[in-house]
Amino acid sequence: MDLDEFWMSFLGEAAESELQFPRSETFSDTRTRRIIQLYFTEKRPLSEVRTLIEQEFGFIATVRQYRSRLTRWKLDKNVKPEEMKAIVRLRQQRSLVESDKRDLKFRVRGQEVEPQNIESSAVSAMDLIKTSKM
Repeated sequence: MDLDEFWMSFLGEAAESELQFPRSETFSDTRTRRIIQLYFTEKRPLSEVRTLIEQEFGFIATVRQYRSRLTRWKLDKNVKPEEMKAIVRLRQQRSLVESDKRDLKFRVRGQEVEPQNIESSAVSAMDLIKTSKM
């Protein structure tokens, strides 16, 4: 599967029309594709991506500019608190209603959310509830 097929399967046809890119910047742009490959596919840190892109293309931008652009492309790696709350809620509902079934696997922006992260978030939420009742 080449990079174009990967992104089309990842984003879907509807998502492609939702993303608004400046005319000079599309997924077909070599630099943009390389940024996505390094950051999202190879999971390199943003500072390393910045350095490599500067070396390869002579393109200079701050880490904040990269972060902003990745957010605009809906490719940020972190699970937002609202998303994690929804995941925890769905997981708890599943365990109450269908306890005989195996655990669900959750994906956010194409990446699987690790079960230990869900568990940690659920424990944190329970601790917060307990302390607020005291």
